[in-house]
Amino acid sequence: MDTEKYHPKNDEEALSYAVFGKSTKDIPESRGFGISTSLKMLVKGLKGKIFILSGKAFLYQNFQKQEIIKLSEKHYYKGCYIAIRLPMCFDSQFNFYDYIE
Repeated sequence: MDTEKYHPKNDEEALSYAVFGKSTKDIPESRGFGISTSLKMLVKGLKGKIFILSGKAFLYQNFQKQEIIKLSEKHYYKGCYIAIRLPMCFDSQFNFYDYIE
């Protein structure tokens, strides 16, 4: 089986791969639900906000914009930190099935 595998050069690129659904895994069956799918549902569907910090990069995304920022070595975070903000009320027309791949 020939799968397309990506090799990020740094934390910023790795975060970008995760957000846009590029996998570093050889076997498609070993992939999870997907960060990219979850982000679409949380941000576009529910109008939420998300912050992901990993290594020397962070992602901030809301309904209007998405930014991936490279950090200096002194701000390195070993691991992954995720903060999600969801509105208390959301569109009654929201259907999570619209976001499942």
